[in-house]
Amino acid sequence: KTEAGFYLGQCYIKKKIYKLALSELDAARQDLYEMDESKKEMTYLIARIYESAGKKEKAVIEYSAIVTADFGYKDVTQRLEQLSEY
Repeated sequence: KTEAGFYLGQCYIKKKIYKLALSELDAARQDLYEMDESKKEMTYLIARIYESAGKKEKAVIEYSAIVTADFGYKDVTQRLEQLSEY
């Protein structure tokens, strides 16, 4: 279920159907209790969608959850810094 939701969410992102992507990714990560690589990636994609949609507060919440588990994950710290500048 988790893996299928992750891949379906990625498909929706590629099709630019962001509302469905958010729904699938969020549902998929609910079954994951630890912030492992899969959950980090799903959370990152969710944060990127929020950031692209101008939902800064929601993006910051998602990025912060990743940083708590893995400070060096992708470009999360830089994105948080950029979002806090506004």
